[in-house]
Formats: sequence, structure tokens, C-alpha cells
Amino acid sequence: MNVPAMIVRSSKNLDFPDPKKEIEWLVARTGAKSVMIEGAGHYPHAEYPEKFIAYLTDFIGESNVS
Repeated sequence: MNVPAMIVRSSKNLDFPDPKKEIEWLVARTGAKSVMIEGAGHYPHAEYPEKFIAYLTDFIGESNVS
């Protein structure tokens, strides 16, 4: 199955020791798009809903899924 995917990451999530390395690994293996929400912790969608919605809206608009 090949579907568009987006990884939303946050700059202050302490659950990941090396988030940049982990995201690079995921993107390389999945082809997913990656976006960073600066200043967010573990719940970027809840902490910065406007930014999350903007990224999601752009992603859906860019995706050619029929």
C-alpha cells in the first residue's frame, strides 16, 4: 500500500533522545513528509492547534489521493 503520510514532530518533546535522527530514519524508510512545530512538547496538535491545522491543510491539499 502506498499512501501519503505526514510526521508531525515537536522541538521540545523529551520522549525522544535524538528526534532529528529518528525522524530522518522514518522519512528515509517511509517517504513521509515531516514538519516541525517549534516550541511544542509531546502534544503539538493540542499545544499549537492553528499551526497543526495549517500543516494538515497544506498536506491534504498537496496529496493527490483519489
